[in-house]
Amino acid sequence: MPAFRTGVVTELLSRRSGFQRVVVDDRPAYVLTDLVGQVGIGDRVVVNTTALDRRLGTGGSDVVHWNLSNDTLDLPGRGHVMAARYTSVQHDAGTWDTDEGPGAATAPHDTAALAASVPTIGCMLHSHAMALCAALSAQGLSVGYVMNEAGALALALSDLLAASVEAGSVMVTASVGQAFGGEIEAVTVPSAVAGCAHSGAEIVVVGAGPGHVGTGDPLAFSGLSLAGDLDLLSLVGSPTALALRWSSRDQRERHKGISHHSVTLLEVLARSHAVPVPDAEMASAVADVLSGAGSDSQSRPVVIDPVDVVDACGRFGLDIDTMGRSLADDAAALKVIGSTAAWGIGLSPDSRGSTGTL
Repeated sequence: MPAFRTGVVTELLSRRSGFQRVVVDDRPAYVLTDLVGQVGIGDRVVVNTTALDRRLGTGGSDVVHWNLSNDTLDLPGRGHVMAARYTSVQHDAGTWDTDEGPGAATAPHDTAALAASVPTIGCMLHSHAMALCAALSAQGLSVGYVMNEAGALALALSDLLAASVEAGSVMVTASVGQAFGGEIEAVTVPSAVAGCAHSGAEIVVVGAGPGHVGTGDPLAFSGLSLAGDLDLLSLVGSPTALALRWSSRDQRERHKGISHHSVTLLEVLARSHAVPVPDAEMASAVADVLSGAGSDSQSRPVVIDPVDVVDACGRFGLDIDTMGRSLADDAAALKVIGSTAAWGIGLSPDSRGSTGTL
């Protein structure tokens, strides 16, 4: 059950579009300003303390629920399609492919054709997704990022995504369904990918925001939604790839080497997707999973030399941590992300059709 308290804003730490970091009494907190407006020093506020009380990792702060200095609040909406539906913080987010939503299309368009016009990569961890965007952008590609509902719902929450947008490694953002705050709001992942393509993206990365939920149960992790996302995108014609979660540093048995989450996705994907890996040994491990009992996947590993992910992140000034560790220290993760980026680069407008991919 949620826990709430009241307190006074004592410090304003930082601010960006849709987001403030503050201190309420002696505890860190953040404000989703598109939902509750901005706060100032001395304002008395109601904060949700659940995450910090339970020592949850992502967020790591209290959340301002209401500013008691406001008797009323009427923030301008962007359309009639609601996000955070049927909760006390539902709001009219709109969608891009109506004439009223953010990033709205200005001319007739074919959503399926737009989604099919760009390659799409599914990525389980938010930190990996941002590293992948940097690796793609470093090669001159315009990259769109679609944040699905599998982690944080507020796109403004991600410091790493904000830094990536500011640095230019992410050209356009989209949020899907109950997630909100992207330059493009969309009801479904294919519609979000289409919106990114409509805005000029040449390749799109799809994944969760901060706060991926994982358990020891192979069918109980939020990244499982990528199976439906990638299969549907493949169905409408987008060239698709799965960025594997693979680690040489994670000490948990289920995430050493190829993560059991990646294994599950490989087993349940129903259509044909590229699975980029850097060498024959990793390709053999993937092939063993795909050929295992109960696996109907048509996907196949693609061995491709990785690009330098650390160099790419450095070009954009991004110092990325993943699961509490520096990504730069995880050689296996870097190789897999680098191979996945190389796959996408091979499908860039300048080289599309010149390389085998699927």
